Formats: sequence, structure tokens, C-alpha cells
Amino acid sequence: STVKKIRGDFSGTNFTVHGLFPPQEEKFWFNPSIGLTSLNKKTIEALFKAAEITEAKVVGIHPGFLNKVGFGGARSGFAMPTIGEEISREKAVKGLEEVVSFALPKAREIGCDFAIESIPNEPLKATLFHAQDFQKLFEKFSGLGLLLDVGHAMVSGNIEELLLLVDKVREMHIHHFPGITPGNSLNDHKAFTSIEQLSFLEKVPQVKNIPLIFEHGNDVSKKEIVFEKKLVEQ
Repeated sequence: STVKKIRGDFSGTNFTVHGLFPPQEEKFWFNPSIGLTSLNKKTIEALFKAAEITEAKVVGIHPGFLNKVGFGGARSGFAMPTIGEEISREKAVKGLEEVVSFALPKAREIGCDFAIESIPNEPLKATLFHAQDFQKLFEKFSGLGLLLDVGHAMVSGNIEELLLLVDKVREMHIHHFPGITPGNSLNDHKAFTSIEQLSFLEKVPQVKNIPLIFEHGNDVSKKEIVFEKKLVEQ
């Protein structure tokens, strides 16, 4: 009923669904690398139920991690992970493939895109990180897309590499990473402040036809985000 109300209150808005939404009663860190467990299956089903109600353009998830993950503290409104026991890359990729195999038909059924997000490779090691990691999955699953998080790619220094997959980009998360300086961390989601910082958008020909999500924490003001949005729209 809450999701239906959101859809009704913002009837002229295009939606995407991402992460762990709607929130579940049991608090846990969604990690596709452990495969299609009962909780992961329940999460995917909830994502696509929300997507169907909102007529979402894209459902996006993280690729998972080479560790089991728990909850730590929070920074700027974002949860921080605790790092558990290691998962082999082979097992993690297999687990992610199980999740994708379950999710992709649901995306086709309701007519939305399904995309895997680019994430940093620290402090947790990502199941998919390099362009070739994503490419192998794209070759196996026709129709699967990339959710390009430009802030994460800036943290990792691999935005140019990931832009080699530009034809697979179905959605983008827009936030700036200015580098590690006093008061900043790898998890910061700052706002872009100049058109020069957004030059990468010129390399995404479909940029005006895909969702661009301004993803920021509670340390970024509405004024900063509105200015950033104006820069992107130029």
C-alpha cells in the first residue's frame, strides 16, 4: 500500500528500483554472491513487485562481494559494512548468476530493464569490478544492463574502462568523488560543481534517454543538488 501511495502521489514521475526496497522486517545486507537464498529470492521478488506497481524503468542491484557482509555504523546516511568470511570468486560469480537467472525473466515480464551496478573494490572486494568481468556476464545473459555509478568509478579510477561498455548502460548514479582529503572518505557522495567534472556524460550517447539518479547523503544540501542537476541538464 505504501508503494502504491508513492506511485499515486508522484504519478508524473519515472521510477527506478534499487537495493533493498521495500525494506524487509529482517535487517540484512543483500549480497547476490551467496546465491539465490530464501532471503535473496524474497528480496528480488519484492524489488520487482515494487517495479511493477511503480512502472519502473530499471531495477538495479549491486553485484555482490567476495565476503559475507554485515552492518556496521553509518556515514552521511549510508550504512557501512562489516567484513565477514571470504567467498571465492568462482563461488561468488556462480551465486550472482543464480540471482540474475531468477531476476532477468521478471524484468522481461513487466517490461523494465535489469542492471548490475558498478561498485568500488574497497573496502569490500566486488564480485564484478573490471569491464571484462561485466562483459562475461553480459555475454551469458542477453538483455542484462549496466548501472554505471560514476562516483564509485571515480573512487576506483576505472570510469574510462567501464565506458567501454557504454552500449550496456541502462541507468547512471550521479555523484562526485573529489578524492581522499581531510574529512572525506571512500563512501562520500558529493555533488558535482562544474561542467568540466561532467565531461564523461559526452561519452554516453543515450544519456537523455536513461534514468540519471542524483545519489547523495545527508551531508549534501538541496541547493547543491539543484545546481548539480542544472549542470547535468546543460
